Amino acid sequence: MEVGQKVYLKDQHSNKEPQEHDIVRVGRIYFYTTTGLTSREYKIEINTLRCVDCWRNKVYLSMQDYLDEQEYSSTLRHIERKIGRAYGNNITLDQLRQIKRIIDEPPKSEIKFPTE
Repeated sequence: MEVGQKVYLKDQHSNKEPQEHDIVRVGRIYFYTTTGLTSREYKIEINTLRCVDCWRNKVYLSMQDYLDEQEYSSTLRHIERKIGRAYGNNITLDQLRQIKRIIDEPPKSEIKFPTE
């Protein structure tokens, strides 16, 4: 983390896009952000990216991290709907084998977004 770096805060209870914030101070445990719209600072833990001042805010280091998480969630929901118990009969054995092969592959060094 460094002063001037951009981060993005998303209110988890809102449908709005994340807001861009500038890092204005960096300490050993926390860094602090503010936007050009308000002078309010947010205190964020460096190791966990947890917003101390507002638990509803989720912090992203880039807008791409946010977009990747959105894609991850929507893709996971899509797969759950497709192979759920009610719809499982619409998938062939060959498709299930392909899904299993992909899921069983060793993880790559990609960012993982655990479901909450």
